Order: sequence, then C-alpha cells, then structure tokens
Amino acid sequence: MPGPVPVPVLRRLGLGLGLGLGLLLLTGAAGCKRSRAPVVEEVWDEAPAVGDAEALARLAPPWPKPSRALLDNGLITFWLHEPDAPVAHLRLLLPVGDAEALRSAAVVSVLHAHLVATLGSRGRHRGLVVESDLAPDRIEVVIHGSVDELEHGLELLGAVAKDEGGVSRSVLVELLHRRGVGDAEHHRYLLDALENDGYLVTEGGRYRFRSPLLRDYWRARVLS
Repeated sequence: MPGPVPVPVLRRLGLGLGLGLGLLLLTGAAGCKRSRAPVVEEVWDEAPAVGDAEALARLAPPWPKPSRALLDNGLITFWLHEPDAPVAHLRLLLPVGDAEALRSAAVVSVLHAHLVATLGSRGRHRGLVVESDLAPDRIEVVIHGSVDELEHGLELLGAVAKDEGGVSRSVLVELLHRRGVGDAEHHRYLLDALENDGYLVTEGGRYRFRSPLLRDYWRARVLS
C-alpha cells in the first residue's frame, strides 16, 4: 500500500491533529472497526473542453500523480506535492459507511459541521486553507498549506531550542528579517501559531519551549 508523500515535521503534526479528529468522529460514532473498506466513487474535476487541454497543460506545473493510501478503517487519502513547490495539497475522502449510528443524515450533517469548524480553526493557526463538501456517502476534505511558513516556524523553534533561558521576541523577529520576512503582522502570526500549537510559551518577554522534554528532543534530534 503506497504511503503519503513525506512532508515537513510541523505539517505532519498540524495535519495529524486536525485530521485525526475527523477520523475519530466518524469511526467513533460507528462504534466498531470495519473489516472491509467501503467502495467510494472518486470524483475529480470536470475534463476541460475540447481544444483547451493542451493550453491548460502548458500553464499547469508538472504535478506528479497523487499518492493514494487506503487505511484499514476505510479512510482514503490523496497527497499531492511537487518537489520544491511552495505549497502542498491534501485531499481526504471520509466514507460515511452503513453503520447504524451514521444512517441518519442529520447526525452526519452535525459531524460534518463540527469537523469543518474544528479544522478551520486549527488550520488558521497553521497557515492552512480548509475546504469541505458533504456528499451522500462521504465527507470530502481538501487542505492546502504553504511550505515556506512551516520552514520559518521550524527555524524559530530551532533558535528557541538553543537557549535554555529562552529567546526574546526581538531576536526571533531579526531572524525572520534575515529570511526576508519583514511584515510585522506575519511575525505575530508565526509566533502566535507556535504558541497556539503548544510548542512555545512566553515568560518575562522571552519565548521558551512549553515542555522541557520537547526542547531536549528538538536539540538532540533536530539541531544535532
């Protein structure tokens, strides 16, 4: 079974938190693990009109075929990431299935609304755009993310991990300036995202890791 295309650490953490919730909502409501994956019709964009295909192909980047993963519980994921591209794209099909707890359209609608609200809230803290659609037999989720923002977040965490006493905001802002990120609003967004995700806390005007264990791990595995 092909696995998903590798993505940066923060992306895996961020998507894992949000997408894990969607999986728990659907499988938890069913109350049991399906032994056989349901049949899900794959719906793609409409084919271009005759004569447009060649013109569109010249404009489109050379995207590879999406990597597809089918999990034991029926969750289907599609990863699409062009090497060295500034964005990544993730599409998930969450089959509703025929479990008794999910036969009510109202129940599925409530689950879908809660999933969209939760992923949208978490996505805003991670620079992700979340889109979703409810079909009769599945919930479709599409997530787009910027690789650059995640790389900047990794650099900030690396800078904080190097100093046991924490790092001042001015030092981190200077680091972002050197990376070409000069927008004060963007600085605030990145630092707030790391706090909201539970990586960093601020004490006495200095940023430090919320968990000493996480800081030790970061120093040993990331900075070494």
